[in-house]
Amino acid sequence: MVHRKAKAPKSRARLIEIKAKLARKGAPDEDIIAAFLEKYPEIIRVEKDDLIKIALKSILNVICNLNVKPEGAQLDLFHGYSLPLTLTVLDYSGKNGPRKVKKNFDAMTKAEVMEYIADHTNRPPKQSRRTLEVIRFFDKNARNFGDENSTMMQCWKAAQAHTAVL
Repeated sequence: MVHRKAKAPKSRARLIEIKAKLARKGAPDEDIIAAFLEKYPEIIRVEKDDLIKIALKSILNVICNLNVKPEGAQLDLFHGYSLPLTLTVLDYSGKNGPRKVKKNFDAMTKAEVMEYIADHTNRPPKQSRRTLEVIRFFDKNARNFGDENSTMMQCWKAAQAHTAVL
């Protein structure tokens, strides 16, 4: 496994220090950040690029978790299911080992969804609504349709065609 160097290590260390001090009495995020900005402007200047990348990654994760749809996107791709537009899955094709990638649910293969489900059902103490909805969709529409390389859209269409015949 590749160990990546922590981004903005000085900022992280100083934020931990300030948070520990201010959180004793209770402090909102804004106050902790303001204290950091005031006390360590040099660290911010040096680690600015890393801090911007961390902030953008954080925003991206919030967007993915909120299931924000792009303008003009088809609203209900899989009718009757409240599925996420994208999921984070492992991509094994890189030469430095597996890495986490965002992938549209409809384009995920059956194998990728099975791996996602396995990874997310082994987490105690409870499964998220997102994971439960992926499992519900998979059990009804993908488990018995297509092969491991079939996308969720292909499995969905096969399941719909099968239901129409019955």
